[in-house]
Amino acid sequence: MLEDKISRNINAGWEARDGHSICRWMLVWVDVSETEIAGCAAGYSGGGAFQLEKFYLRHSGMDIKLLQIDNEDKISLEPNDFSAVVPSQAVAVCEDCQDQVLSWHDEEKWEDDENLCLLDEKFENVHYDGDLLFYKNSDINYLVFVLEVIGITSKPTK
Repeated sequence: MLEDKISRNINAGWEARDGHSICRWMLVWVDVSETEIAGCAAGYSGGGAFQLEKFYLRHSGMDIKLLQIDNEDKISLEPNDFSAVVPSQAVAVCEDCQDQVLSWHDEEKWEDDENLCLLDEKFENVHYDGDLLFYKNSDINYLVFVLEVIGITSKPTK
């Protein structure tokens, strides 16, 4: 796990349904530099499949230069090996962010119900808006774009 001095940013939403709070989207990321973001995104796609993807984004202002997800740059659509393109420090950040996503959720319910549900002890950290629960300590301009590219259908509104 990364040192605690590294600031992890989180933006997430869950839907309260049938006594559970099911993850709709969750992004955990770290600003690796002024032009690089590394992290992990989770949520459900339109077909109901759960997505958990590490990502690395390089930008110049609002212009995304590279968005590496799995083994493809989603900007150029060029196939690339994730670990060959992404600096090793950023790969470690992505893995830490994935651990953070999973640390918010009940692994047993995920295995039993195939739904990623918020852990009971995390409820004190979220705020409610109807049947939706939210947690946010940061935003990135690219948040919605990253979720869309991964195929996650729910996302925060501005």
